[in-house]
Amino acid sequence: MSSVLEEVSQVYNKAALSLNHIKKQNLLPDGKKIDSLQLPIGKVTEIVERTRQSVLNAEKNNIIKPRSINSATNRREGFTLEQVHALQAHFNTQPWRETNDDPIIIAVQNFKGGVGKSTQACSLAHYLATKGYRTLLVDQDSQGSTTATFGYLPDNDFEQDQTLFPFFYGSFNNEKPCQCINHAIRKTHWDSLDLIPANLLFYESEYVLASYLKDNSIEPLTLLHEGLQGVAKNYDVIILDAPPALGFISLNVLAAANAFIIPTPPALYDYMSTFQFLTMLFKLFKSGIIDNNRPFHFLKILPTRVESNDVETTLLEIMRQAYGEHLMKNVIPNSRYIKEASNLMTTIYEMASIPTPSSDNGKKSRPISSMTGYKNARKAMDAVNSEIESLILATRTSRIKKLIQEVSYE
Repeated sequence: MSSVLEEVSQVYNKAALSLNHIKKQNLLPDGKKIDSLQLPIGKVTEIVERTRQSVLNAEKNNIIKPRSINSATNRREGFTLEQVHALQAHFNTQPWRETNDDPIIIAVQNFKGGVGKSTQACSLAHYLATKGYRTLLVDQDSQGSTTATFGYLPDNDFEQDQTLFPFFYGSFNNEKPCQCINHAIRKTHWDSLDLIPANLLFYESEYVLASYLKDNSIEPLTLLHEGLQGVAKNYDVIILDAPPALGFISLNVLAAANAFIIPTPPALYDYMSTFQFLTMLFKLFKSGIIDNNRPFHFLKILPTRVESNDVETTLLEIMRQAYGEHLMKNVIPNSRYIKEASNLMTTIYEMASIPTPSSDNGKKSRPISSMTGYKNARKAMDAVNSEIESLILATRTSRIKKLIQEVSYE
C-alpha cells in the first residue's frame, strides 16, 4: 500500500508534465506569446478616428512601419496593435485621460467561482488596450488564471517575489522593506497592456495581512490602494481580478477600487451568492471598515453565461426588476467560443490569431469551425465592454466640460 504522499506526488508530476504540454501546444516554442493580432483597415479607422485614406497616407509617409505582404494572397497583412497605437499618437486620438481625471480602478469581483470573473477581467483588458487605453491588469487570485492568459504557467514562471507578496510583506517588515509595486509590473505581448501576475505562493499574503491586523487597525486593508496610487499616473484604467472568496486580499481589492463589476450567471445559486456578496459590501462600507467617503464611480452587475431557455430568461427578468439601472444592459452569452478561448488560455479577442501547433512563427491562425458563431460571441463581448467603456468615459470631468463647451458654442 502506498502512502498518501506517494500518490499525491505521482499525480502532481503527471499534472506538471501535462501543463507544459498544453503550453507548448498553444504558445510559440520560446514559451512566450507574441502580438499576432492583425486588424483590418476598417477596424483601424474606427480606432484611430480617421478615414481609410488618411491611414494609408500615414503608412505611405512612413509614420508606421509598412505592413508586410502575405505571400499566399499577395495582399498586405493587417495592422498590429503597435502600428495602430502609433497611428493614434500621430493623429493625436489616444483615449488617454487628462491629468485632472482620476484613473478608473475596476474590481471584477464576486464570492462564487465559475462566474466568468477572470474571463471578463482579461477580455475587458484586451478590449480597452486595443482601443489605446493605458491599461494595468492586476491578478490578485492565487489560482493565476489571468496570469496564464498571457502565456505563463504561474507557478513555474514566477517566483513569489515577482508577485505583490513582497509589497504586502515588506510594508510592515523593516528587514525587507517594500513600499511600492513597480517590481511586479511587466509588459505583455498585448501593446498598451501591463500585468501584475499572481501564483500559488502569492496566497501567503493572506497570512501576512492577517498577522498585521492588530487592535482593529484597518491599515492592512488599504495597502493595495496605496500601492496602486503610486503607479496610477501611468494608466487610464486599472483592472483588479479578485479571488472568489472573502479574505484580506479581497478586502484590499474592495478598498482599492472606485468601480465594481460583479459577474453572475442567471442561476439561482449564483443569484443567492451575489446577494450574499452585496450584503457583505453593504456591511463593510456601512461599518467604516473600508472608507465609504472616497470617490466612487459605478457598480454594475453583469449577467454571464446566459442561456436562452425559459428558466434563465425568467431569472434574468427578475434580476432586471431587482437591480434596475445597476444591471448591465448587455450580457455575456454561454458561447462555446468564449469557453474555447478560455481553454486556449486567451480571450475571444485573441482567439482567431492564436497559432496552431504546426504553424511557423505564428503566421497560420488556428481555424474556427463557425465564423458566424465566433462573430456573434465577439459581438456580444464587444457590446458588454463598450458599455463599460462608456461608463469609464462618463467619469471624466474634463470630457464632460469639453462636451458642454461644444454644445454651448453650437
